[in-house]
Amino acid sequence: MKTRKTTYEERIEIVEWTIKNNMNYKKASGKYEIPYANIYKWTKNYLENGKEALKYKKRGRKTKTKIKKQNLTETERLKLELDEERALRKRRELEIEI
Repeated sequence: MKTRKTTYEERIEIVEWTIKNNMNYKKASGKYEIPYANIYKWTKNYLENGKEALKYKKRGRKTKTKIKKQNLTETERLKLELDEERALRKRRELEIEI
């Protein structure tokens, strides 16, 4: 079964339906067209951590634009500005070539 995108509200609905129906993951999988493993994982997280566990949490490093400059040291702030200037220069050089 192919995974489809679900919203936070949909995940809550699916998990609550699953719990009301005696943890019948297979039936929920067929009804909502979501893989069994996803429903099992969502239900387990919901029971352990509540509704907040079903929210999407982005993983990985923060992009440089999301880093707050006031929290950086002087050296880190200067490196970030240098990287931004290099990226801008590279973009301008590409525009000139085009």
